[in-house]
Amino acid sequence: MADDSIEHIKDPKAAEEFDDSKSMVNSQILDMIAALEKTVIDNPKELASAGLALAISQTACIALQDVTDHARRVHMLSEAAFARVLTDPNHADKDQTIAMAEAASSSAIASLSKVSETAAALLASLPRP
Repeated sequence: MADDSIEHIKDPKAAEEFDDSKSMVNSQILDMIAALEKTVIDNPKELASAGLALAISQTACIALQDVTDHARRVHMLSEAAFARVLTDPNHADKDQTIAMAEAASSSAIASLSKVSETAAALLASLPRP
């Protein structure tokens, strides 16, 4: 049966006599392959542009996820530093610890803002279909 199911691909005349009920390959898949071939042949630049836009948008999303995770981790560490200072009022470097935690949080927020703005500008510059 496997040989019969792909015979129409090898021989165009066999395609006319092809019985979809005996095939392991659904005719909708074959139609999709034909449409994809037509798209690639008829619009290679449009297809390449769409692929590039997809790659750029995925990269922007990953960058946003990474910077968000970074900001979340820095925020948790800053909260831990604040908690440490609050639980030990005699902590020797209290002011320095608070200042460093605030600076780390501010830096993470600035990074999140910059990456977000850059990603938004990049995505806005992509061609629309």
